[in-house]
Amino acid sequence: LQNYDCFQENFNIILASKKLDKLSSSCLQAIKDIPADSTIQKLIQTCHKLSFFDNIERITDSDYIPTEIDILNSYAPTIGIDQINYRTSFASISIVDIGGSEYSRRKWNKFYSIINVLIYIVDLTAFCKLRKERLSNVEDECVTIFTQLCNNFTLKKSHFIVLFNKKDVFDAQKRPQLNGPPPGGADTTLSVDSTSSLSLIKAKFLNHLTRKIYQHTVSLLYRNTFEASVMECISEIAAKNRAVAPM
Repeated sequence: LQNYDCFQENFNIILASKKLDKLSSSCLQAIKDIPADSTIQKLIQTCHKLSFFDNIERITDSDYIPTEIDILNSYAPTIGIDQINYRTSFASISIVDIGGSEYSRRKWNKFYSIINVLIYIVDLTAFCKLRKERLSNVEDECVTIFTQLCNNFTLKKSHFIVLFNKKDVFDAQKRPQLNGPPPGGADTTLSVDSTSSLSLIKAKFLNHLTRKIYQHTVSLLYRNTFEASVMECISEIAAKNRAVAPM
């Protein structure tokens, strides 16, 4: 940081206002001053989660109403294990939501033997506005983990659904070059055309697989569409299971 003392002072002002119902004028000014530092500016340019700093005036306005993009950018990663149960017209479904961090992935194999349907969510924003070397790591890890799941013997009879999520944010972001060609070749440069870019990303996940993969492109902003996409896949899977079940 160029001016650490000033940054620390602003941070202390913000921290002191944490429990207040309304932010003080000094706190608002401290928030507005933080992005002025060149180091913070670089972080803002490489991480969409910091885009709030680009909209300080709008967000700190007394009449502020969050936009859809504000809501999307405020999502936090899954921590721990969440489980919900509900009934549909054709089955009782138990959904277990487990985070994708390295720590959370250590718990995945405890559920492999009881999984009927595995839903793998790809955050498309991970392919946007990242430094090239970091993008390479994100790509490699995300695709490698998915491939390992597909090849896992315990999951051999499980059905796979891939949801390419947050497409609306992906469409609006600058898309850098992918790390190497997808299986089967093809150009690695992501087009300005978001549709072509998305197709290239999907190819990296799906082209080399021999098993059936159900996939949809979704956004959490439109929950009904998100749920409909999942239920469409599950309904198709349930219908196939009934068709092959012994009479």
